[in-house]
Amino acid sequence: MSTKLHNLLFAYTMNKFSDNMEKTFYDRKKKLLSNVKGKVVEIGIGTGANLKYYDEKIEVTCIDPNPYMQKYLNKNSKKGNWKIKFIKGSSENIELPNNYTDYVVSTHVLCAVNDLEKSLLEIKRVLKKNGKFIFLEHVCANTGTKLKKVQDLINPPWKYIALGCNLNRDILSTIRKTGFKKLVFEKYNLDKGSLVKPHIQGYAIK
Repeated sequence: MSTKLHNLLFAYTMNKFSDNMEKTFYDRKKKLLSNVKGKVVEIGIGTGANLKYYDEKIEVTCIDPNPYMQKYLNKNSKKGNWKIKFIKGSSENIELPNNYTDYVVSTHVLCAVNDLEKSLLEIKRVLKKNGKFIFLEHVCANTGTKLKKVQDLINPPWKYIALGCNLNRDILSTIRKTGFKKLVFEKYNLDKGSLVKPHIQGYAIK
């Protein structure tokens, strides 16, 4: 399958089924994002599923490597009065100046970035002093557990099928190593059993 067709199908699928996915995380995302103010950069914004949680007075810079997301993002943004700007790009090379934004948001994105350490350093770079990085991500299970062993075993084919998503990525440890001055998070398991049951959510302050 060509990259173009792959991206087209992924954008269509995300737009078609994102509402069903959002039901699981609605209350958690509302709590995380409803008080966001000022400038926001969202990496891997996709079709704009998180827009509904934001105050309509904020400015959202939308970063995604898939250019075919923009059509759906623009359509979904018209359901409110959000000021959005789309940038085709990656989290490893955010085309914004240092100390640019009050918030950076990532929800179910860091599992699939090519270089997690570089992405987090870029996130920290574009944040203003005391700016917040807000995250909600699925993570690897605890070492030694049956689920962790299954994640390790299945990850190679899963990563290929699921567009670069890693089941066994230790996102929390990497956030800790990035050098934020404060990290507040909650670790929990989804009610339904699955390979992506373990989750973290919270914020890190620059």
